[in-house]
Amino acid sequence: MQDLPLVSYRKGNKWGFVSYGDKKTVILPKYDEAERFREGLALIKLNGKYGYVDKEGRECGEDLEELQMILGYSLL
Repeated sequence: MQDLPLVSYRKGNKWGFVSYGDKKTVILPKYDEAERFREGLALIKLNGKYGYVDKEGRECGEDLEELQMILGYSLL
């Protein structure tokens, strides 16, 4: 199966992500804001706080150590 890019979509006042080609929901709409994916992560806002989500739906805050665990490599 080809790895399709994810795009954000809005349902009501919440944002989630669908696969670009087949429009299947990958990450349910629960975010107050959602940016496009870059380098495998999308900036999201949830309950007034910013963080990141990866393409599997794993979330992390702005903590560098937590982000490095999700990416699997050091950013420094």
